[in-house]
Amino acid sequence: MIEFPATVVLYQLLSRNAGEKGRTVYWGVLGIALWFLGEVLGFVLIDSSAGFFLRYVVAIALAVTGGVVAWAVVRSLPPVNARLPATD
Repeated sequence: MIEFPATVVLYQLLSRNAGEKGRTVYWGVLGIALWFLGEVLGFVLIDSSAGFFLRYVVAIALAVTGGVVAWAVVRSLPPVNARLPATD
């Protein structure tokens, strides 16, 4: 049940960071999507004979990895008013 509070906090963090850069707050959805994608992949990739606890731990680890990737993407976004270097 760690998923729900973690995704709310992740959405708020990503939305705030994107908003500070002049981007839409919908960048927070990227974090939720990557979180759940990582969780599903972690649960599906591990063989069911490995046991529920191991599958759950791997799923949470991949979910956190998805959240970190989303945070890195949003953090690396340039501000909307930033000028790109000329490509002469």
